[in-house]
Parts: sequence; structure tokens; C-alpha cells
Amino acid sequence: MSRMLEVARELKKRWASMGVAYKPGVTASELDLVEQKFSVCLPREVCDYFSVVNGMDQFVDEECLQFFGLEELEDFENEYGRHPLIPQGKRWLIIIDYLCKSHMFALEVSGERTDYCPVVFINGDTQIISPSFTSYLETYLVDLEEAAYPSSVFRDPSET
Repeated sequence: MSRMLEVARELKKRWASMGVAYKPGVTASELDLVEQKFSVCLPREVCDYFSVVNGMDQFVDEECLQFFGLEELEDFENEYGRHPLIPQGKRWLIIIDYLCKSHMFALEVSGERTDYCPVVFINGDTQIISPSFTSYLETYLVDLEEAAYPSSVFRDPSET
């Protein structure tokens, strides 16, 4: 069993403890449709996540994060135009929104099937904040504030 399957199950428990409703997992055919829509291959960890839970069925959690369902994913380039930091042949699919797009978190995906994908923080300081969606969610489960406001981005300049 993949680590993401365990993490996604824990995420459902965490959301339930917060009173956050979530949507049930999706089918392989629903994943295929999204891959066709965006012309990408979703990483295995992302497929595992969506097979267990399909985002929130409520607006936000305690830190004002909204996890999108498969049908709500947004292609950054389609919504906002080409970003110079998006590597050639990659796409950023926005999966988490903070406070009505104050900042966002995206999955960096491509046309090739991989096991994992980086999580990109999108705001004035756009950067990769996690090497995988699994590791990002593991952070979320133990430190919700760090997941919402990554210290690598929101660090006090006097601390460097």
C-alpha cells in the first residue's frame, strides 16, 4: 500500500475532527478524464489521494485552506498566463486555495507518469515548498499552520 493511501485516510479523519465535510474518492475513469482535459499524467500519489478523498465539500478548514476536488483543479497557465518559473513541459494544477486566492498551492505535473510531484507555493514568492504531495499532506497533518504559511516563504527577514 502506498504511503499516500494512509495519509489520505488520516486526512479524512482530521477533517472530520474539524467538522470539515469532504467528498468521497473518485474512479479511475474520472482520473482519466482529468488527465485528458489537462493533457497530463497525474502522479501515482495524486491518483491515490483522489481515490480516497476528492477534496473538501465545505469551503475551508481552520486555517482557511480549501482543498479542491478533482473537478475543481485549475491549470495555472489557463487561469493566469504563463509563469516564467514553470519548467518547460510541466503544468501547475492548483489544488489548494488560501483565502480566495490570497495564495495557492499547485502540483507540478507533466505528460509523463511519475510516482510523486512537487508542491508549488504561488504568490509573490513562488517556489517549490515540498518534494511531494504526500510530504506536504504529512506536514498538514502535524502542523496545519506550517502547511498554510510555509516557513520557507513566510520567514522573518531578520532571521536569515
